Amino acid sequence: VAEGSQTCDLRSRGLGDAATVAIAELLQTGIALTGIDLRGNCITEAGAAALHRALASHDGLVELSLGGNACASSGVVRRLLGRLAANALRKARPTDAVRVAGNRGLGDEGAEEVAAFLAGSPNLGSLGLQHNAIGIQGALAL
Repeated sequence: VAEGSQTCDLRSRGLGDAATVAIAELLQTGIALTGIDLRGNCITEAGAAALHRALASHDGLVELSLGGNACASSGVVRRLLGRLAANALRKARPTDAVRVAGNRGLGDEGAEEVAAFLAGSPNLGSLGLQHNAIGIQGALAL
């Protein structure tokens, strides 16, 4: 983590699932991170699942880049992206809710995560979920 920053750049470092589990454990300590860049590593669905579980107790993380990993297009990652979108919505002002969840690649799985957040949150008024490839299953959940 760079001094004064709330983001961490771990791009292309050859990190695998063991390192990802360690990052997930660090998130559970309450570290003040809002973003992690893990692009171009060797992370599989198991590592992504560990990060997803960690976000249950860390709602400060709103950005996570996993492109170029074996897990990049998996359902686990889409759920993880949905949890990140929910975190962003939790922090957003009502007028920003229309912007913070768009273009995240949520798919149906991520939309279900957002729907779970919305079920327990106050009315946002409007919500933008454009460009997320949400299908029937995700739309029904929302």
